[in-house]
Amino acid sequence: KGLILKDLYNLKSYIRYILVAMLVFSVISMFNEVAFIAGMLTIMISILSVTSFSYDQQSKWDRYALSLPISKTQIVTAKYLLGGIFALTGAVLSFVCVTAVQLLRHQPIDMGIVVLVYACFAAAVLMISIMLPLTIKFGVEKGRIMILLVAFIPAILVVLLSKAGVAMPSDAQVMFLIKLS
Repeated sequence: KGLILKDLYNLKSYIRYILVAMLVFSVISMFNEVAFIAGMLTIMISILSVTSFSYDQQSKWDRYALSLPISKTQIVTAKYLLGGIFALTGAVLSFVCVTAVQLLRHQPIDMGIVVLVYACFAAAVLMISIMLPLTIKFGVEKGRIMILLVAFIPAILVVLLSKAGVAMPSDAQVMFLIKLS
């Protein structure tokens, strides 16, 4: 609990920027697709767990933590819990914002919104499960490079495959993957 609170206190000022971004994305999504806000908010908030490593490095927390009666396993477990908390928080805030945008547009709120938010949540959890080990293994600076590679290579592959005429998964296949997750 103490390790998670430490990270929340460190990220308090950064969280204010996220709330401003949430408002900006809500306004932008009034004129665009609501999937934009669902994806951006969930991913942005989830990435805060990785951002906490930068704050730890700046404050030399790693050195101090070695003198405390806590194990490295406890520190890593706290980071994973923090990632889960942020992913869930991002999904909930995303759902609230998407629902508000839908209501302001006078559009019905259907099961598609829940599926959209859940898909973004599942993507955020997948991203955290890739990013945290890379950051822990390679450190903050090298981990960022690895994270960029992990994020951009699949995105570039999807774009190249779609331009090459390869059929993208159908809605039924996507729903199956979401249920499987």
